[in-house]
Amino acid sequence: MNHGMHGTHDPLLVGLSLIIAVMASYTALTIAGRLRTADRRGRPFWLAAAAVALGGGIWSMHFVAMLAFSLGMAIDYQVGATVASLVAAILVAGTALYIVGRSNASWKSILIAGTFAGLGVATMHYLGMAAMEMDATISYDPTLFGASIVIAVVAATAALWLAFNLEAAWHKVAAAFVMGAAIGGMHYTGMAATIFTPTAGAMTAMTGASSISSYGLAFGITAASIAIFGLGIAAALVDRRFTAQLERELVERRKIEVELREVNKNLHAAMEKLSTTERLATIGQIAATVGHELRNPLASIRNSMEMVRQQTTGKALNVERALDRIDRNTERCASIISDLLNFARKKDLDREPTAIAAWLAETLDEHMLPERIQLERDLRASDEIPVDRQKLRQIVVNLVDNAAQAMMDPQWDAVEDQARRITVRTESADDGVRLSITDTGPGMAPDVLSRIFEPLFTTKTSGIGLGMPIVQQLVEMHQGTITVDSTVGQGTTIRIWLPNEQALALKSAEAQQQGIAA
Repeated sequence: MNHGMHGTHDPLLVGLSLIIAVMASYTALTIAGRLRTADRRGRPFWLAAAAVALGGGIWSMHFVAMLAFSLGMAIDYQVGATVASLVAAILVAGTALYIVGRSNASWKSILIAGTFAGLGVATMHYLGMAAMEMDATISYDPTLFGASIVIAVVAATAALWLAFNLEAAWHKVAAAFVMGAAIGGMHYTGMAATIFTPTAGAMTAMTGASSISSYGLAFGITAASIAIFGLGIAAALVDRRFTAQLERELVERRKIEVELREVNKNLHAAMEKLSTTERLATIGQIAATVGHELRNPLASIRNSMEMVRQQTTGKALNVERALDRIDRNTERCASIISDLLNFARKKDLDREPTAIAAWLAETLDEHMLPERIQLERDLRASDEIPVDRQKLRQIVVNLVDNAAQAMMDPQWDAVEDQARRITVRTESADDGVRLSITDTGPGMAPDVLSRIFEPLFTTKTSGIGLGMPIVQQLVEMHQGTITVDSTVGQGTTIRIWLPNEQALALKSAEAQQQGIAA
């Protein structure tokens, strides 16, 4: 309790000091928002600006509040100590903001910085009190003195948390009032803790006036503070606007870059497709020419071989094995020529509505596989879709035979008693039917998988590598899609999607619109 002189406060200047505290808080919160989003080069500037706004604002509030205080005697202030209290406030605020900013506003960093800033603010306050020159001595009530320090620490911690955790404009306004009230509460608690004891002979001069014009100085400090706060807020708002504009430009630039990458990707794909198309056209022309040129000589060889067989029958010349070998190889040549012509020949579809599940079951029943190959079926698609049954049968048989050949390959080091299984599945889709053929065979390495649809590429000891390209051709003729997934040692899955009547109609309409647009 104060047992010395009792001072009074000017209500106008008290209100002015609280206004400064709120404005300083709002300015610091606004600038601190820029500190959080600034780049490495801009952070020192905004750190200094926030330190000046917060530290200078606290000091200004303290000084105007001191001008509102009157003991009925002349009170002056030491310039050096007063300036030192201002510098201390700015340094403390800057250091606290720096600590929080480095640690991304974690609770630990906020508590450390808040304690440091609170003690610094209290030091500033009591250093400013020590700068008072008057005919009285100063002492403090321990309880209120401690309470003022606690208020300072709590207020500083709350201020830092608010500065780095709130985004909305009304949050900042509310936080500024809370923070300003806390700053004012710390100051006036500290003043309540102060005991002024007049020195000898001071009572005779109780009516003396201060050498400082309280109103003039208070309004001057207030005007200067408001100007500084206004510049700080304006700079933060302008920077925010430029930053927002820059971010929009960056977003737009990224969008353009994404679109450019997509265009480049499509262009690359188109060029690759064009190159592939040209290559396939060349291969097709060669295949057609070679096929036609070889078919007639091969027919002559087979006719001549048949004549030789007839002439040597029953004469024990031991040429039967040689003739059989010739027969097998001529059949293989005929098969190769057929594949070449099939690949090069223009194909037309004879679509007819087909219940895929029933048709596929019948097709698999008719097709023979090696005894060691297990064939499983999971035919759940009950839809009817328009397909060319002969060509779809060619697709299915080719894929099933490929899977069986892979699992019967002598070079495959299969696990003992491993099941050699082919699973054929179908399922209905909203826009068609999905067909998948999965085997438990050796699988394919990535370099082989990437070339599986390349004409004349093969890893088999027989064949010329046209089976899968023909399958792809036939699927695309149906306006479907085909994909292959394969893992070495685990097997291969081939997935085919075939469109229904509605999907075909939609594709046809889209093609017509593109043609009109072009």
